[in-house]
Amino acid sequence: MADEFGQDLAVIGKFNADPHGDHLVTGKFDFAADHDFPGMLYGAIMGSNVSHAKILSMDTSAAEALDGVKAVITYAENPRWSDIVLMYNMPIAAVAATDPDIAERALELIKVEYEVRPHVVDPDDALKEGAPVTGVFAGANISATPVQVIRGDVEAGFKEAAGTFEMTIGWQQYYQHNQIETDSTTAYWAGDDAYCYSKNQNPFSQQSSVSSALKMPRHRVHLFTHGTGGGYGGGGGSLCEVEALLLSKKAGAPVKIIKSRRHQVTHNNHQYGCKAWIKVGYKSDGSLTAIDSIWWSDGGRNGARGTFVNNLQYSWKCANLRSLTHAIGTNKGTTGPYRCVAHPAGGWVCEMVLDELAKRLNMNPMALRRKIMVTADMADQDTKTPYASYILLDLLEECNKGIGYEAKYHLPGTKTLPDGRLHGVGISAHIDGHGGGPSGVRGCIINMTEDGKCLYNQGMSRCQSMHPLSQAIIAETLGLKYEDVRVGDWGNTDVCAEGGQQTGSTGTMGFGAAAMRAAEDARAQIFVQAAKTLGVPEADLDARDSKVFSKTDPTKTMTHAQVMAKIATPVIGRGVRWDPQLRKERGGFPVGTPCVTRGCCGAAAEVAVDPETGEVEILDFINVVDYGRVITKQGAESQIINGLDAMLNQLFMYEQVYDKNTGAPLTFDHVDNKLVTSLDIPQKLGLKFKMMESIDVNGPYGAKGVGEPCTSSYSAIANAICNAIGSWILTVPYTPQKILQALGKA
Repeated sequence: MADEFGQDLAVIGKFNADPHGDHLVTGKFDFAADHDFPGMLYGAIMGSNVSHAKILSMDTSAAEALDGVKAVITYAENPRWSDIVLMYNMPIAAVAATDPDIAERALELIKVEYEVRPHVVDPDDALKEGAPVTGVFAGANISATPVQVIRGDVEAGFKEAAGTFEMTIGWQQYYQHNQIETDSTTAYWAGDDAYCYSKNQNPFSQQSSVSSALKMPRHRVHLFTHGTGGGYGGGGGSLCEVEALLLSKKAGAPVKIIKSRRHQVTHNNHQYGCKAWIKVGYKSDGSLTAIDSIWWSDGGRNGARGTFVNNLQYSWKCANLRSLTHAIGTNKGTTGPYRCVAHPAGGWVCEMVLDELAKRLNMNPMALRRKIMVTADMADQDTKTPYASYILLDLLEECNKGIGYEAKYHLPGTKTLPDGRLHGVGISAHIDGHGGGPSGVRGCIINMTEDGKCLYNQGMSRCQSMHPLSQAIIAETLGLKYEDVRVGDWGNTDVCAEGGQQTGSTGTMGFGAAAMRAAEDARAQIFVQAAKTLGVPEADLDARDSKVFSKTDPTKTMTHAQVMAKIATPVIGRGVRWDPQLRKERGGFPVGTPCVTRGCCGAAAEVAVDPETGEVEILDFINVVDYGRVITKQGAESQIINGLDAMLNQLFMYEQVYDKNTGAPLTFDHVDNKLVTSLDIPQKLGLKFKMMESIDVNGPYGAKGVGEPCTSSYSAIANAICNAIGSWILTVPYTPQKILQALGKA
């Protein structure tokens, strides 16, 4: 069956196995920490024991004198470090020794004199009048200029309203995902060339960062990223390559650094905490006349801010919108792009607001959402750019159908189950800002072998499901069998084209597009030779199942191996991604029109809440995600199933607790900072999910990214809990104690 581009697909959409699946499950994958070299030393990083200070002096002599210590570096030698401490456990020194225990012992011998300054770890405290300045921003604890989104005339919109209400919601917690694999680097020098085996999500960006920090030409930094566990946005930025290379240079030997759990949770990117004030103007039929909002982001020691407002900005029909997003600087760890870059928190706020509006209008929340959701015929309300795919309302209906939401809905706090527990249902759906076309360079290189097979080099790390996805796209485009394509190397800055980052669910639209273009390049070269041999025009050729054939006379055929045997020169395909544009007419917009691709997601949940213990049981749940087109079923299913785990973690588990007196994090391991396990997910749920296909006319074969959107809908479970207990819980995580407090029992 031909697809919407007139293509008859043979590989796309099948349950294609991960080419590295056996290496992953048997532990044969080469992670950065697995690389050992003769004479290798072990590095350890020292963090500050204060949260805000200036370093006055540092004495490393005792550490340097310790037997087995080969090198010590301080903040003065590392261009990434500073003498101004802005968080507890901020890196200020590092040691390389013959044994990891010796390295840790040496850190204890380093003496530091500080000029200690007041610190603040609570964002509300940071905003109080007279609060100590955290040092993140000059002279204040809040960014000087908020990020603004302004559409229409908000004041005029409120005058048109039949009613208004406002809510202040938050905080949603600031947290670190605390993934199993901590950062690691094995590094050494060969003359003036630096070599790093690194765990990161963006090899080429990290190569650039290292070369910039060490003030050396980029081509002399050789960075390799093979085995890489989940990064979730935390596997980028300032990792430990520079520290390992500085120690290696000083010691004259290879150095391996594996971050401790405490360092991992303290140093790496955290999800922004979120708080919001929202005012809504509405008509009696539920339509929106105006939205005004202020959002605050707990930005940690770097004062970054999240994109919480995207949920309402993209998803709701409203001609008059204003939002201001402020970053608050606190003396806590770094914030940054973290799965799903503030959208889950924004969705939690926005879906709560919608259910409150439905309650005020005495409307079923499903009917309200049908009323206000943007429709497929609309372009982006701010840029007027067309969508390359859009099925938000269809997706919402799938969520509704998945648990029978509309029929089961009742007014908050009005239904008790026969066993005495409180019953609740919740639903959510929104356009996610992720999954679309990336910026920056994305390239792919394909090498055809003389026996008609294919090896491709991928300049991205091995996170998520990019290898089977890329392999399927290349096989489909070249007309090869899936098993006749294999990844040659990846995450290798020496031999791969720059592949970009593994963040924002941009891999499919970025590297997937580059892989498709590289395969088209190689196919064109193969067709030149096949046309000569078969005596047909190149335009008459097609390929499938590792054979090239004439479309008008299928008896004229030859295998890829036979074609390659006749080509004297290497067949190398090269491709780069395309800028977002319609590759097929849509909504009256012609081919080539600049467009936007965004993810689309939703969920529905049914819960029972024990009013005596505050415990929540999820009775039914469905996670629904727009995939554009499913490229490989195995990878697609793994993403959406993992999304349930991530949502439960975000709503019930993730919480980083700080000691306000010292600024020290108190929850940094997997004992105090728990993750859900299979025991927390009732088997009767059956991991219900729905992979919807909108066929995105920008993405390769209609695909879009889903790694973020599949994690963004915990708001459905939150609203179900609040529907059960009859009141809002305005901070996350939802704990039994908070539920009992909402019920007036604690």
